Amino acid sequence: CALPIYFSSLYKTQVKELKEEVDEKNKQIQDLSSDIQNMLQEKDSIGAQLQLALAKADSEQLARQIAEEQLSDVEKEKTMLDLEIKEFMSKHKNEMNKKDSMIGVLEGLKYTYERDIDILVREKNDINNQIKTISDELTKKSNNNETEKLRKQLEDEKLKKTQAVNKLAEVMNRKEFAEPRGGKSKAANAELKRKEKENRKLQQELTMEREKYNKTIEKMQRDVLEAQLSVYEESQARQRLQMEIDAKDSEMEQLRQKLTFINSDTSSIISGNNEGNVSNLDESGVAPDSYMEGWLAVPNRTNVKKYDWRKQFVVVSSRKVLFYNSESDKQNTDPIMVLDIDKLFHVRPVSQGDVYRAAAKDIPRIFQILYASEGENRRPDEAAQESTSSAADRVGVISYKGHDFIPLNFRTPTSCDSCHKPVWHVIHPPPALECKRCHVKVHKDHFDKNEEFIAYCKVTYDSSIQAKELLLLAESTEKQKTWVQHLSKKVSKKGIVSTGNLGTARGSKQYSSYGPQQRGHLQGGKATTLPPQNRNS
Repeated sequence: CALPIYFSSLYKTQVKELKEEVDEKNKQIQDLSSDIQNMLQEKDSIGAQLQLALAKADSEQLARQIAEEQLSDVEKEKTMLDLEIKEFMSKHKNEMNKKDSMIGVLEGLKYTYERDIDILVREKNDINNQIKTISDELTKKSNNNETEKLRKQLEDEKLKKTQAVNKLAEVMNRKEFAEPRGGKSKAANAELKRKEKENRKLQQELTMEREKYNKTIEKMQRDVLEAQLSVYEESQARQRLQMEIDAKDSEMEQLRQKLTFINSDTSSIISGNNEGNVSNLDESGVAPDSYMEGWLAVPNRTNVKKYDWRKQFVVVSSRKVLFYNSESDKQNTDPIMVLDIDKLFHVRPVSQGDVYRAAAKDIPRIFQILYASEGENRRPDEAAQESTSSAADRVGVISYKGHDFIPLNFRTPTSCDSCHKPVWHVIHPPPALECKRCHVKVHKDHFDKNEEFIAYCKVTYDSSIQAKELLLLAESTEKQKTWVQHLSKKVSKKGIVSTGNLGTARGSKQYSSYGPQQRGHLQGGKATTLPPQNRNS
């Protein structure tokens, strides 16, 4: 009975141990299962990382290939750029040599022209001296010596003739002449014939001397006319040469500016700052502050009642304003008019009162240049046309005290510069007059009533003021503003700068009125369009 109990307890003990061992094995199995699951998850994660690493390696390899290709392209482009820079440098060097040679040729032409001008000036002075000498000789010798000699000879002959006639009359009146004495009568007749013969001889000599004197006078006059014609031709040739020199100077200035632009462009390409260095230059390579060219129109003046415009090509350099009929004339350096910038008074847009004959649509495009007459140089044929046009413009002009009054009517607010009363009306404007020179405005009744209503024209009678105006029509309003701004900068730097107001309004008083206490005096106000330093105080 004890043995079965022993075996039963042993069996239980073994079963218990086996259960514990089974539990331990199950626990180990669970741990291994969890480890296996973790390892599988880690395997999946490592596989994903491996795929990412492989993809990254592939992309890096592709990027490396692309970078290598780009590097080769950049090296090729660098080689091409080096070749282009070398080619551009050689081309630039050739252009520089060409420009230098062209500048040398132009400077040689300029020197030749200046030498020709000096020669012409000396010849002109010599011809003027010859003319003066000939005139003096003609005046002194002809008028004083020969005329006095002939006059004395004529007086002597008249005296001799009078004495001969008186003597003959005395002989005829003698009592002995009445007596029949043949010998004395024959002697008196012979003496009379001799005197008459001498008288005729002296008359012939006097006629010959007069003809000789007249021929000498005619010869001297022909010599003077020929000398004057030669001086005129030489002055015209000198004027043409001077205008051609001005055109050449402008062309040389443009070439120098282009050369400077090319040099700056080359240096900017080499330094890599191309955009910053040429920002102040235009497309042609010329600084906009010093050079400008374009088409403008000037009044043709063939029609008195309205403006007829003629297009001209205008070039503004640093010192001159040149006018050409066409661009081909610019290439041939054949300007028709040249203005000195240092002789310009002002440049301003015009108002309707300034150009009352112009079309209303053209007024915003018109501007005015006021300049000193000595700063103008015109081609001879153009100067002749200008004088003809000026004569045509005087049709219907009323001249009074140096003023050139034009009859017109004002429909905008305007006052009379004499009586200060309104001289305008919208519907029924009164007859008015405006001076073409100084732009003073008065009632026409003052002139019709023979009143002393205005002072003498200061532009006409002030010898220190020799001003002329030029109207120009731009292609558009924007271009008109551009031209005015550009020329105004030139005038402010080099022109005749006025401390007063050069652009006074049209309705301002330019002359003091003439009341009863002021009539008889010749003091008037100054023209507001002229510089005060040139006016007489």
